[in-house]
Amino acid sequence: MRAPRLALFAMGLMLAVASAWAQQTETASVEGMIVNAKNGEPLPRVHVRLTSEGEPALVYGALTTPQGHFSISKIKPGEYSITLSRPGFLKTSGPDADDDDLHVTKGDEIKLQLAMMPATILSGHVLDEYGDPMMYVDVTAEPVGP
Repeated sequence: MRAPRLALFAMGLMLAVASAWAQQTETASVEGMIVNAKNGEPLPRVHVRLTSEGEPALVYGALTTPQGHFSISKIKPGEYSITLSRPGFLKTSGPDADDDDLHVTKGDEIKLQLAMMPATILSGHVLDEYGDPMMYVDVTAEPVGP
């Protein structure tokens, strides 16, 4: 009586392991590093977001560690756009990413190196010829060269 129960338990355990393994190979993972484009230093606290282009939209996200590393697992196959956000920084293309799109197929283990550029902040005052502040003045910044 005890042997059939043990055999049934073992079969159930094998089915559970096989099912978990099948689910794992049906998905993919993305991991990588985010660095400061100016000095190559790792960037902590960057929010990495993958958004699918299909309906309904799938969204996966991670926050980089103090060493600039992130990891997202169990991603369903599809086309995704990558968004990076951290106050004071803008996304630039890294050596592994020519644009913001990512093609994910099942079983992929994608490794990325992405960079963010410190944002430039312009501030100041617009004064008239007497040195008094002017109100409601439109200011435009234009590049001087390439």
